[in-house]
Amino acid sequence: MVIKDHHFWINLILAHTGARRSEIAGLLVSDVLEEDGINHFYIRPNFLRGLKKPHCKRRIPLHPELISQGFLDFVAASASKKEIVLFPAAIPAKIRETCLDQHTPPPPYNDKFGDGLDHVWRECLVRSLKGNPEKYSLHSLRHYVNEAFAESRSSDGITKLVSAEDRRDIMGHNPIDVNERTYRRDERPLAPLYEIIKLLPNLLGD
Repeated sequence: MVIKDHHFWINLILAHTGARRSEIAGLLVSDVLEEDGINHFYIRPNFLRGLKKPHCKRRIPLHPELISQGFLDFVAASASKKEIVLFPAAIPAKIRETCLDQHTPPPPYNDKFGDGLDHVWRECLVRSLKGNPEKYSLHSLRHYVNEAFAESRSSDGITKLVSAEDRRDIMGHNPIDVNERTYRRDERPLAPLYEIIKLLPNLLGD
């Protein structure tokens, strides 16, 4: 039996975006948007959690597998119930009451946001990987996506399919020079980023 709760969706999203755990665990329903036919996440500060750095604010297209698994239906169901927070169960219990006030400014970045998710993931890995000797965690999914983009090659085995600049745009990494920091618009075009996201394999099968 597959239960498509917050654990299911957050883990799957992390593996298809390379985003940080807190960025996805702290999404609002209004952070899942559509523009020119491309559904995407809008990673931005909100009353639940801040972002690590200003350049972490970005848009990431939804991978087709998320859509085929019913994620947009999940979002629509939350919207129909007038939910504001997409994954309320992912909010740490110790701060849940205080951070649900929509009128408060974004709190400082907290890398512990979503710790409970990581605990469950680690327990599963310990059981499935005979003790998890490599010490994988949810953050390992971010490493996996970054590596997948960095090593994507065309049929000649040499030409890179993802530029370092595009990889930084999706991962929310620090711009490397003045040109990237100053002369590029804040919201990157979604179409080329969507083509890059589609390079990630379907992890649950076709």
